[in-house]
Amino acid sequence: MPAPSTPALGPLLMTCARLLDEVAQAQVNREAGERIARPALMRLVPFLTRDGIRSTDLARRADISKQAVGQTLKACEAQGMVEFVADPTDGRASLVRLTAAGEAAFRYGRSVLAFLEGELTRTIGDTKMRGVATGLEAMLPVLQSWLESPPGPRVRKRQGTRGRVTREARDKRRGGQGTTDKECGTPVARAAWCVRRPHVPWCLVACPSTPF
Repeated sequence: MPAPSTPALGPLLMTCARLLDEVAQAQVNREAGERIARPALMRLVPFLTRDGIRSTDLARRADISKQAVGQTLKACEAQGMVEFVADPTDGRASLVRLTAAGEAAFRYGRSVLAFLEGELTRTIGDTKMRGVATGLEAMLPVLQSWLESPPGPRVRKRQGTRGRVTREARDKRRGGQGTTDKECGTPVARAAWCVRRPHVPWCLVACPSTPF
């Protein structure tokens, strides 16, 4: 019997991070009795400090449009969580920074994460949790360094011609029968499905995603 395959680490990490974020937001909102934690705000929180940051830099680092950042910050300012102050290095610019209330809200959010960490430890065990933390602690500086100096290029294996079926042979084998892609109007083979649009088959015209 073959050994069970190990789940791919990347998708596993991203799924766990997304779920932990969603669970934490839901916990905050339940305890607050209203929806104060929102995905748009959570994307900005890691970059907000008492020192301040320009809203344009905040938008760039959070990878959100300046308009969306402005709307979220306006709501936070109305709640007293952030404030706008003059940039001491440029009188024409301003910085957005956490207020004392904003810092308190940030600490509250951290306490919710600590609570969830404790619940996870109780559920899956201290040994596994410490193993996860140790592995992530080792990965963090490596991933941070890759932002400045990416790892080497991937070496992709070139697919040989043996065993490959040409487009013409594939279409001939199907008796020349085909259908039409309703999105682009091109003829398509009936049985080869497109990975870009899973609901339609592969186009028989030149396509960057076509494997044959």
